[in-house]
Amino acid sequence: MDNVAYEYALKIGLGLALGMFIGLEREWAHKEAGIRTFALVSVCGTIFSFVSPQLVLIGAFFVIIASGLLSIQGLLHEDTIHLTTVTSLMLTYGVGVLVGMELYTSAIIVAIIITAILALKQELHRFVGDLSSQELRGAIKFGILAFVVFPILPNTYVDPWQIINPRMIWLMVVLVSGMGFVNYAMMKRMGAHGITYTGFFGGLANSTAIVGELSSRTREHPDLMLFAASAVVLSNVAMCVRNLFLCAIFSAELAVLIALPLLSMVLIGTLYAFITKKGTHTIDVDVRSPFSVKNALTFGLIFLGMIALCATAHMQFGEAGFYISEFISGTVSSASATISAVVLYQAGKISQLTAALGIILSNISSVAIKVGLVTISGNMKFTKHVTIGSILIIAISLAVTVLLFVR
Repeated sequence: MDNVAYEYALKIGLGLALGMFIGLEREWAHKEAGIRTFALVSVCGTIFSFVSPQLVLIGAFFVIIASGLLSIQGLLHEDTIHLTTVTSLMLTYGVGVLVGMELYTSAIIVAIIITAILALKQELHRFVGDLSSQELRGAIKFGILAFVVFPILPNTYVDPWQIINPRMIWLMVVLVSGMGFVNYAMMKRMGAHGITYTGFFGGLANSTAIVGELSSRTREHPDLMLFAASAVVLSNVAMCVRNLFLCAIFSAELAVLIALPLLSMVLIGTLYAFITKKGTHTIDVDVRSPFSVKNALTFGLIFLGMIALCATAHMQFGEAGFYISEFISGTVSSASATISAVVLYQAGKISQLTAALGIILSNISSVAIKVGLVTISGNMKFTKHVTIGSILIIAISLAVTVLLFVR
């Protein structure tokens, strides 16, 4: 009995805390329903869930009625409907129910999301108000691909070799496109000014493309050589962070295996970039539309081709063939090469160690190819600084890889 009472007390305490957390923002914003109301509504949902599902439904009905009365009061006295507060109250009741059902993680996540949306009112309105028609259309297209096309694709292998899973491939397309949206929003917010923003956030989207942009700028403005070299190295840092994140989403154990080699690249690249960068010059880049169906489909085709290439190379030539294909793939798209290795590992086609080494090789090849790309700038000092930074990154990564995997 003591254990049961203790468990109930913990649930009520968590429900109370989450309700107060959400209500804190409403209290700060001077709304009709504040911290006490939200706390009580959340606790109500938690306690009702102890009794029966029927009581939960009855409680939800009364919360809806109370919310409706609050809206009517606002309409009569202030000529406005408090839809945000009303919706928040109903969601807070749901948070309390989740706690009562022992779905603690879901309850905490929902509470944080609700509070964040409420607190970021001005920022969200400003962001939406600044959207162009092209950006809005891009968001709609992304929504269709993510929430309409993705669910209807088969979640099974459709080829005799058990390699191609349409839903898995499309998930990668959606994920990379979504990261592009986030990156676009950050660059738009920060104005895409400055060497750090240009190199790092540009590298999150496409580290190879940012090298072309910066090489062009050094031809036009040779005095920006040091800043451009720093940005190229930072684009490699961003690439490693992105690929490690992509791997971790689908295979935590594989991400742990490649973490040290990739993080060593991140550390050395960051140190070199900030040692190289001096002064306060800025470099502007053209922040284009965040989403394109053509780009999404192109990435999907590249990803599909790389899976087929790596799988075929592995079947025909063993691990050596897979490593070569990963190295070549990394020069085109390290993100696609990383994900293709993860997919083949999860399909049981390659071992965990083989997948890890393939991912590391693809990231190294992506760093190496940029040395060749910067030579088109015609600025030998620019090429020299990028080459030194790239060699340091590759050397440290190889050293860490050898220490970890070579016995």
